[in-house]
Amino acid sequence: QPTRAPFLHCDLHTGSIMCTTNTTFVIDHEFAFYGPVGFDIGAFLANLLLAYFAQEGLEKQTESDRASNKTWLLECVVNTWCVFETRFVELWDSQGVGRVRQESRPRLCTVRTTLAKP
Repeated sequence: QPTRAPFLHCDLHTGSIMCTTNTTFVIDHEFAFYGPVGFDIGAFLANLLLAYFAQEGLEKQTESDRASNKTWLLECVVNTWCVFETRFVELWDSQGVGRVRQESRPRLCTVRTTLAKP
């Protein structure tokens, strides 16, 4: 049976994504290859989390309050995951093998408001 690994960007981070209100583009795809489905979303979330943890150092360096930035970054992590999870399950249920059982699904999206507070 052939492997059905997806085609990945493999360098996905906040600087690779260009957005407007109507469209989104991903640039710098020179490292693209076939691989595990969670690689790109994991790299993107890791980039957001690194920025979150860097806020303390930036706060000391710039002598400015970074609390709103930290909140926004955590909200981006949670919202990104929730959109990914929802779309992944929709696609899996319509095109994958079997259905995703509700009781086996992660609960992150149902508690998004409590997680997005520093």
